[in-house]
Amino acid sequence: MDIDFKTLLRAFGGMTSLAKILNIKAPSICGWRYRGHIPSNRIPQIIEAAKRLDPPVHLEPNDFFQLEDVK
Repeated sequence: MDIDFKTLLRAFGGMTSLAKILNIKAPSICGWRYRGHIPSNRIPQIIEAAKRLDPPVHLEPNDFFQLEDVK
């Protein structure tokens, strides 16, 4: 994951706040941090939720992973 997990959590006010926004339990997010990645199905939800923060946080899919050049 390219985005710094601590920065992401700080933007949302912590693990518990992000969990509430995504309607999941905080230990799930703790697991993401432990494994070092966010499930791909959650990335669009996080991007949309970030837009609704005050102030909004601009996130894009490439903030979560780096695409390698395909040759």
